Amino acid sequence: MKKVGIVLAGVDLIGSKVSEINITSPTGFLSYQKLAGDNLAVDVLETIERNVLRRKR
Repeated sequence: MKKVGIVLAGVDLIGSKVSEINITSPTGFLSYQKLAGDNLAVDVLETIERNVLRRKR
């Protein structure tokens, strides 16, 4: 996916099988936040922002 510019995707699993790869609305962040009590989305977005700024230089 990286070759075509996809840097963030969500994966739905049923057991050990991939049922869907979602590149438009990876909502696993909400589930993660409820389970872990940590806002992973902030870390991911800050990382993406740093990479975008680095590429512009």
